Amino acid sequence: MDEGACDWEGGRTIITKMKKLTHQSSLPFPPAADELHKEGTWLWIPLRKEWRDVTNKPEERVRQKFIRALVEHYGYSLEQMDQERRTQHGHKSPRTDIVVWQLLDDKTANRSPALVVECKTDTIEIQERDYCQGESYTRATGCKFFIATNIRHTAIFKLVPGAPGEFIAINEIPKATDWGDAKRLKEIRESLEQETGTIERAGWQAFERALGVVPPPPLPDRPVFLARFRDVERWSHDSILRSLKQQTETESDITMIPLDQLEKVSYGIQKCPANRPGTHARPYLRVANVQRGVLDLREIKHINVPDEEMPKLRLEVGDVLLCEGNSPDLVGRGAIWRGEIEDCVHQNHVLRVRVDRSRLLPEFVLAVINSGRGQGYFRSKAKRTTNLASINSKEVAGLPVPDVSITEQEKLLSGLNSQIAAANSKRTEAATLRKSAWTAFESALFTAGEAAA
Repeated sequence: MDEGACDWEGGRTIITKMKKLTHQSSLPFPPAADELHKEGTWLWIPLRKEWRDVTNKPEERVRQKFIRALVEHYGYSLEQMDQERRTQHGHKSPRTDIVVWQLLDDKTANRSPALVVECKTDTIEIQERDYCQGESYTRATGCKFFIATNIRHTAIFKLVPGAPGEFIAINEIPKATDWGDAKRLKEIRESLEQETGTIERAGWQAFERALGVVPPPPLPDRPVFLARFRDVERWSHDSILRSLKQQTETESDITMIPLDQLEKVSYGIQKCPANRPGTHARPYLRVANVQRGVLDLREIKHINVPDEEMPKLRLEVGDVLLCEGNSPDLVGRGAIWRGEIEDCVHQNHVLRVRVDRSRLLPEFVLAVINSGRGQGYFRSKAKRTTNLASINSKEVAGLPVPDVSITEQEKLLSGLNSQIAAANSKRTEAATLRKSAWTAFESALFTAGEAAA
């Protein structure tokens, strides 16, 4: 295809036809330092493997010079880069001038890049708005570092997480080798996190095996059949779950008894206009306060409870608290009340299980609830709406609980807790490595310029 250039001669416009260059350059850059492959007004673009007419595009020369600098001075490969890449999906989203990833795999998987570069023509001084524009591009990609350059002047910035418009100037562009320690520590952290999951699963499996709960044999192959849609409508989700539950239950030497034979399950106070905080305002727990295994007490609200109602509503140390409703995967999540707040009560959407300490430990009850068998029980019993699932006191009261001695409960809990502690230790180590990786990398960024000087 031909493209035209315009010249002026005696007040007349002369259109000169130029042939688009199609031959390939053998090398991405010429041997001479800081030079680019060019023929007339045409410039070789290594990342696109094409020639471009840059007659009216001086910023393209800046971009290609900076790409060469990234390769030769900072150790990045062309395979790690891209240019004119959209920051978001859609045709109207802005394009970044240069994007650099730590690894080729990160680029292929469209993960967050390591660097984002905004290029300006060398005749224009970089203004604050250029930094802001570069920042917006960078945040859109999930990257933490952006560069603004006109070749004569280059500024490097690190974004402040969670604070749009805030960034910190740093001394030097990170080299490809600067990511080495961070990459190595990342691999170790990921290995530890995987090991953490293995340790936790092993702990729960040992706990359940001790209770006689073993994985069922694989289901036999079933013939495929066809059915009319109106027949399928008759099959409820709950009935399918009950069928699966029956298939997965196994024989156990341990007697299982309903929870209400050992404990008392009760609702809390209902939130309504009549119970607005007043003379008898009391702290109360909501569903948001009861997380999986822990209580989140950062935000406690109050409700009006007369003195005469407090004896039946007041929480006691050792009460097991369960969420009545949540997502199907979280329904029945629970924690133990340790007396953290005086005269605290609970809302009706939080079920209270009061333990008979002579027969059952609160920690053991919570472990049974959080086990695979306990979670499967609640999922099979939960009533479902569009996005939520719920249980009531009757379902909680019917939870099968192993009838074992206090001594045996303590032994089982000790084994489970040791595994969880080991997993938490690995998790803490992984988190420390994550922090160390960023510290090492950021240290390299801030000191590289000083070392070079």
